[in-house]
Amino acid sequence: MNTELEHTHVTFTIPGTIAKLLFERKYEPLQMMSLTTSLYKSLLCSSAKVKGKEYHPGILATLHKSGNSLNYNPHVHMIATKEFVNTLTGEIIDAPNCNRM
Repeated sequence: MNTELEHTHVTFTIPGTIAKLLFERKYEPLQMMSLTTSLYKSLLCSSAKVKGKEYHPGILATLHKSGNSLNYNPHVHMIATKEFVNTLTGEIIDAPNCNRM
């Protein structure tokens, strides 16, 4: 484990009017977890120009189904590394443009 990897906090949310429609249609927000982690990894890959299934960022994500006032407001909080680690070799690759995300 490398404790010196940089990380960032990212929140993925949806506008209230869309959240209302999703609530009315009984949308299951658990789907947001895989969508948001895939999106983050994809954006990081393009930033770092990384190719290969063996490269992964570290991601810890949690789903909140409501906001502070306990209203239906699905959103994902993610703590993720700004680097990729090769799971086969341990090589670390920086994503130099990831501060723009």
